[in-house]
Amino acid sequence: MLQDRETPGVDEGADVDGRSRAAAALAGLALVSALPAQAAPAPAPAPAPLRGSVWHDRVVSEDPADVTPHLVADAVLPHPAVYALEQSGSTLYAGGHFRAVQNAARTTSFARPNLVAFDARTGAVSRTFTPRLDGDV
Repeated sequence: MLQDRETPGVDEGADVDGRSRAAAALAGLALVSALPAQAAPAPAPAPAPLRGSVWHDRVVSEDPADVTPHLVADAVLPHPAVYALEQSGSTLYAGGHFRAVQNAARTTSFARPNLVAFDARTGAVSRTFTPRLDGDV
């Protein structure tokens, strides 16, 4: 047994009052384990869909319906986009940044700058709804 020069008869692995460092460490672990366990914070709930939006739990197909009109890309506007959809009865309105649309078969083009109306069931582009807008929708 090695002796501390300043405290005769006390082992180097012991505190001044004789408790071993290992026993003190175990006592500390006992105190920590006696504390009530704290649960991990619950994950934040999924954000609520915006009005008019539909929440999807996976990526929607690029071709969600075979009757959907297509936006026309051209040299002036190579990346047309739809920013908003709204439905009224059986008519869907698509607004965004585009100059023209084509029917689902891509056989007929319609000049519809930034806003188009079409039948939600058949995809037929409205021939009477032809607003002229000066910016994105």
